[in-house]
Amino acid sequence: MLGASPVLAQATKPSPPEASAAPVKLDTVTARRGDFRQTVDAAGKLQLHTWADAYARIGGQVKEVLVAIGDTVQVDQALLDSSARPLKAQNATREDAFESARMNASSANARVDAIAAQIHEREATLKIDEEACQKTLVRSPIAGTVVSMAARVAESDVTRLRPGMAASFTTPGYPGKHWSGTLRQVTPIPDEGTGEQGKQAFYTVLFEVKNADHELMSGMSAQVQFVVAQARDTLLLPANGLGAQDEDGQYRVNALDAGQHVAARKVKVGLRNVQQVQILSGLAPGDKVLVGSAPDAGTKSPAASGS
Repeated sequence: MLGASPVLAQATKPSPPEASAAPVKLDTVTARRGDFRQTVDAAGKLQLHTWADAYARIGGQVKEVLVAIGDTVQVDQALLDSSARPLKAQNATREDAFESARMNASSANARVDAIAAQIHEREATLKIDEEACQKTLVRSPIAGTVVSMAARVAESDVTRLRPGMAASFTTPGYPGKHWSGTLRQVTPIPDEGTGEQGKQAFYTVLFEVKNADHELMSGMSAQVQFVVAQARDTLLLPANGLGAQDEDGQYRVNALDAGQHVAARKVKVGLRNVQQVQILSGLAPGDKVLVGSAPDAGTKSPAASGS
């Protein structure tokens, strides 16, 4: 009897298709046009620029104070009026003597010459008293609307400052408001207690700002910026997009082309600070630059995201 032997068949599982490479998300920054300022930052304090003491040139009693604290005064404006108490009584006596002398002159011709001499003497005395009274009127020697700013700048930055340079500052009392002025002087001697035993030296830098609205007061603290260099409507790139510098002074960047592929470029840089660099050549407005190292050459269709 013949029996049928079973036939065993093993089905092979089809191989799974190769997984396609996933797009790599790249961080990029964008070159854009804008204004650039290269600054030196310093902490400062407001102080009076010019002041003067006003006082009477002769002793006396204050008769009237003509200004109040905080008022704006002009040169030669009257501040207070004082009268010399001894002179008042003396003047009354002299006036009586003057009238008496005139009466005696009309009634006693023999004494005319003597009385005339007394009259001349008293007239001279009255003139002296009038001049003395003028000295009791106190006038302002100056007009004041300018405030001086003193900022301490480290020795590593102070060599970049020059008189006439623009400066601006903010103060906590007026959040969001800026005041502008002009650098007047960099003191050649470091501040006391700095630059000793390996410590960095700090120098006092003075600049002036108008205070027409009397908002600023002596002693206010401020955050100061001295404008070392600036450029208007220039091409800027965030500093983290800049690569290493070559021997020719240019920098490498990894830019994305129209097909979103990475291409190495060389750029020429002008002004720079911690946040931004000025691009003189090698990029155009709108170009995207890779932050960090470029991906492997086999990377397909990278997805770019950034600013």
